[in-house]
Amino acid sequence: MIIFLYGPDSYRRFQKQSSIEKAYRDKRGNISDGRFDLDKAGELDRFNNFVINVSMFEDMKLAILDNAYEAIDDKRFIAILKNELESKNVVLLISEDKKPLVKVKFLLDKPVQSQEFEELTGAKLKTFIKKEAEERSLKLPEKTIEAIQDSFGSDTWTIVTELDKMALNGSPTLRKPKADFFMLTNTLKGSRDIRQKLVALEFILSDRKDDAARVFNSLSYRLNSKQEAATLAAYDVAVKSGKLDYEEVLVDLALS
Repeated sequence: MIIFLYGPDSYRRFQKQSSIEKAYRDKRGNISDGRFDLDKAGELDRFNNFVINVSMFEDMKLAILDNAYEAIDDKRFIAILKNELESKNVVLLISEDKKPLVKVKFLLDKPVQSQEFEELTGAKLKTFIKKEAEERSLKLPEKTIEAIQDSFGSDTWTIVTELDKMALNGSPTLRKPKADFFMLTNTLKGSRDIRQKLVALEFILSDRKDDAARVFNSLSYRLNSKQEAATLAAYDVAVKSGKLDYEEVLVDLALS
């Protein structure tokens, strides 16, 4: 099975992707999952091995593909996608900001489960702001909603960040729901969008108030390359030698 999310509204795409990942991990029993950045050397081979290696202890596999378009010139990648179109044991989750190019145009056709996330405007954007505000227990007057629309346009990441600030600075009775730690650290580790990573880090440290050392250590789980391992090892040495603290390291990683 392939689930394909696409479109310029990266916040709503991220939310949908996070909910899909969580649903599979919560409800599908013994699931094996992996994340693959296909813009990095060796990742296509690692992805291929993940798909073809079968274990009697796994009920299902979930492969999250970052930068999938970077691999479309490789015939092996196209073959894997087409081979897994109707698979019931392997789920490929792809999220991209643009419509698929010609070589992977089939991602818009059945049996692929595709969903587009266009930029919101007008009444749809107003509905989005109201919904996000309600989830943060905020009751916004119409003028405030219009001011948010005028100030931030279709930038949903900035809108939700502003709503988060309003919730934090509001009445003590306001309750802001905690975001999922695993999804946030995945974004911090795997996203190429600096804004997404900074928003995720703000959720982790300001909203959830997770320990920075714990967050750093969680990033060391399932490393994608030797270079990534070397980078984290160097940061670890810098912290232990007193040159940096863990929060500074996390900010540096988010900006990289």
